[in-house]
Amino acid sequence: MEKLRSVIGGFYYLSSSILISTLNKSLMSSYGFHFPTLILTFQNLMTILIFSVLIPCGLVRKPSNPPWRPLAGLTFSYFMNMTASMSAMNLTSLLMFSTLRRTSSLWVLVFECWLLGKAFNAQVLLSVVVVVTGALVAGSKDFLFDLRGYMLAILANISTSMYVVLIKKSHQDSTIDSLQLLALTSLLSIVPLALLSYLCGEMTDGIAYILEGNGSKPFFGTLLASSLMGFVLNHSTYDNTSRNSPLTHTITAQMKDVVLMVISFTVFDSGFISTGTGIGSCISAFGSLLYALVKYRERLAFKDAKETAKHA
Repeated sequence: MEKLRSVIGGFYYLSSSILISTLNKSLMSSYGFHFPTLILTFQNLMTILIFSVLIPCGLVRKPSNPPWRPLAGLTFSYFMNMTASMSAMNLTSLLMFSTLRRTSSLWVLVFECWLLGKAFNAQVLLSVVVVVTGALVAGSKDFLFDLRGYMLAILANISTSMYVVLIKKSHQDSTIDSLQLLALTSLLSIVPLALLSYLCGEMTDGIAYILEGNGSKPFFGTLLASSLMGFVLNHSTYDNTSRNSPLTHTITAQMKDVVLMVISFTVFDSGFISTGTGIGSCISAFGSLLYALVKYRERLAFKDAKETAKHA
């Protein structure tokens, strides 16, 4: 039963992550709504609105005596993850965005070694080297190269890796469940997020875009779906990380990026992909699959060792 729950948690995160990435890219590429921080503000507001209904109905317990010090680091990484990821997606092709995001496994290794004291073998390190090498090859031939987008994607990888590790650590150090953590981080993030959107002009320009009648019914449907999926994605992240290790969460994210690579080839970026970028992305995807295979074998070996120790 525990194994089934872990698989369900991984699939839940995988499907919601693919869907929201597609919706967000559609808003920015298909409808020209290039206001990532405003989209994030709508998503966070929707999350808070959902919790304002769930808590009075008794479906979610109101957090009591939350650990404010750990929450500060978690909220900061959550905020950086959201803003850097969406801004990077706005400035890069979906193919390069997903390729660059696959390098997050490197930072998960770093933060798990630093915060959780874990060590990793040569096979894991080799697979990460393949992932990073593929990303370098793809980036060197990118027709739509944007340095800001690349730097933001790297920042998103660092903050995402820190985010999933801190979620796991929060579960270990406190009795607050996934939904309560999500409610608190969303509430703490909404003011700085809205302030950032206002200061960089996206809130004013985005609202003007809507009021000037540029939005069609499909646009508003996509924006609403994206806002709702903001809650679903964040919940799936907390749920998957609480059920599985941060590295298992990252493996799921690697699988998601392979699917996004296919969507990019077929839907968004078919006319803007060089041969070198395609080859580099495939190398990186191969590294991701190798990484997932190595971690799966490690997990099986660990379980076998535990079973052997029990019967010894």
